[in-house]
Amino acid sequence: MIGELVHFSIPTANLENASKFYQTLFGWSFQRMTDTYWLIPGGVGSLSLEMESVSGTMPIMYFLVPSIDSSLQTATKVGGKVILKKTDAGDGKSFFATIQDLDGNVIGLWSKS
Repeated sequence: MIGELVHFSIPTANLENASKFYQTLFGWSFQRMTDTYWLIPGGVGSLSLEMESVSGTMPIMYFLVPSIDSSLQTATKVGGKVILKKTDAGDGKSFFATIQDLDGNVIGLWSKS
């Protein structure tokens, strides 16, 4: 389908630290493709070693989690920062929040609780 998300890459200055962060937060595992590129099995996403920081406004990717509250606790426990606290999506049944990872990337969390 045109416009469908086919892949995302999260820039990082430290592949080991980033992989531990996302493994703890989402349970992701990574396959080392090269020294600068680690793929999430299935190919939907990756970590990419970035030599230069990206500037400007970037889209925010939202990832489904079982619980916003527990995911925010986990993220801060492993060094992340809460940017936007748990917020009702307007229906009283769906919630979202945003966090900043160890490299300053802002990612979104989405949950039905």
